[in-house]
Amino acid sequence: MNLPPIGQGTAARSAAPAANATNTDANSASAVARQQSARRAAHSIGGGAQSQSNSEISGGPPPRRTARPLDAPGVPKQAGAQTPSSPTLPSAVLAEVAEFSDRATQSAMRLVSQEVKEVATLAVRSVVVRGSGELTAALTAFEAGGLTKVTVRELGAGVAALHRLAANPHITTLDLRLNNILTEGAQALSASKSIRELDMAGNFIGVQGATALAACPSITTLNLDANTIRDEGAVALAARSSITSLSLALNNIGNAGAQALAASKSITSLNLDFNRVGAEGARALGENKSLRSLQLDHNKLGDAGAQALANSQSITVLSLKSNSIGAAGAMALARNPLITSLDLRGNDIGDVGRRALNEVRERFDSLMF
Repeated sequence: MNLPPIGQGTAARSAAPAANATNTDANSASAVARQQSARRAAHSIGGGAQSQSNSEISGGPPPRRTARPLDAPGVPKQAGAQTPSSPTLPSAVLAEVAEFSDRATQSAMRLVSQEVKEVATLAVRSVVVRGSGELTAALTAFEAGGLTKVTVRELGAGVAALHRLAANPHITTLDLRLNNILTEGAQALSASKSIRELDMAGNFIGVQGATALAACPSITTLNLDANTIRDEGAVALAARSSITSLSLALNNIGNAGAQALAASKSITSLNLDFNRVGAEGARALGENKSLRSLQLDHNKLGDAGAQALANSQSITVLSLKSNSIGAAGAMALARNPLITSLDLRGNDIGDVGRRALNEVRERFDSLMF
């Protein structure tokens, strides 16, 4: 196979006479040679029609590392075609080919040999898939390990695939936002023992789904924005001691839910934007000793709620946009020396409130009003 020129400029520089070469030149030449080998292997394995463009091969930016499933649609398969023999390349070179090659070349690598298939598979750590079919294919391809992060879009009726996700011991980060998974899907995922970060925003899992996820022992970071979990779901989640970062925006949560969450000793970051939390809920949250970051945008705090939060002995990052806070609330918050990031936009704090905050502006890393 006639290969296009690869890295001509760099290769020419590395071909200087040996008498004038330094150790740095030698190392550079070695690195270039290794990259050339990897790219030639990618071209050879993937085929001319499936290889990268000349601009990519000759020094353009490498493809993104996040890949689609290795045997996803896009690589034509010919009936009766023979599997080519495995190239004699070190595993490290094959892994680099898999990590930096385009989707078609990665798929072609899986047709070469079992050895190359394993190296190509283990080189990929993150995939983005669409639909339950691609998700199932990805889980099958990476069954031996390597894959740690999965992003799923347009899942549809994929509860069976969610059970497989929950059973996979290697996946630690899962993004399932806006998939209409509902309660049954949340219940399937609750069986996982490896998922630590889970984004389930906009799936309408309800109170039962939130209760199911609260029983998952491995989750530490959880996003359940817009899932209609209400106070009952917040109460269930508050009892889970493993969660440290929790986002519950747009869930119709009031003072009862906020008070339950305030009792948690593990949550350090909490988002309750666009709910119904008032001064009573704010008072409870202000008494919590573990919270470091709190978002309460678009709630019903008023000056009383702001003053209650100003008494916090742990919160350093605080966002209270659009909460009917006036000058009294702003002045109270200005007196708390622990708060280094404060957002009061959308509140009528007046000249008195602005002056109080401006007097201590140097204390803040971020101050907006």
